[in-house]
Amino acid sequence: MRTKGKKIDKKTVYRNPWMKIEEIIVTSSNAEKQPYVFLSKGPGVVVIALDETTDRLFFIREFRHPIAQNIWQLPAGSLQKKSIASESKKELYEETGIVAKKIKRIGGFFIAPGHENSYVHVVLATNLDTSALSISFQESNETITKVVEVELDEVRRMIRKGELKCGISLAALSIFFSRG
Repeated sequence: MRTKGKKIDKKTVYRNPWMKIEEIIVTSSNAEKQPYVFLSKGPGVVVIALDETTDRLFFIREFRHPIAQNIWQLPAGSLQKKSIASESKKELYEETGIVAKKIKRIGGFFIAPGHENSYVHVVLATNLDTSALSISFQESNETITKVVEVELDEVRRMIRKGELKCGISLAALSIFFSRG
């Protein structure tokens, strides 16, 4: 049975306001020293905005620099020391112009625990006011180009066909659809 190594040193390799890269030195089960580098970020939130009258979800289309592609994804962001509900409402509004009157946490997950410590809360936003639907409220560092409303059957088809490529959105939708 493998056990965790003993951490003997830790240093921050890089830091900015949103994340840091940390290196720890651990001893393995055979007492060998090994570096382990990982991304350290605060918790986040992903918002599943459901229009209950039409059974449709809202997605954003955003250009993502690391992959140099526009991809479909759910609205999401980092928690800035506020409540999950208030941060979810803020992110949803900034990225889509939608105001959610009801927010319910339905799950959560670690993004990539082998190289990142980020935990994401999944929330369901309902009782939506879409009268200000727009991308004009986004923060200056975001590259959202479109907001669309997609029927649940179409979302399932997009997943099956590999058209949704955002892992965070796919994990959140897995939680959403597993609710029954």
